[in-house]
Amino acid sequence: MEMPCCPHCQSELVRRSKRRGFVERVCLTLLFLKPFHCGDCKRRFFLWLRVGARLGAIYTRLFTSAESSSQN
Repeated sequence: MEMPCCPHCQSELVRRSKRRGFVERVCLTLLFLKPFHCGDCKRRFFLWLRVGARLGAIYTRLFTSAESSSQN
């Protein structure tokens, strides 16, 4: 996975951050938002990563399993 740059200071010293609280653990997870932390400016930010790939995999899994179930 390619690590993003900080949107505030453009630093590449970025790492994934732990999710905090109910909103981050549940709501933002459902929206595929991931928390990051900048090592230079110390800010936290959220980014959508690989949403297209993940949604494509969910779509494929749902409709492939539905088609294989209907064929049996």
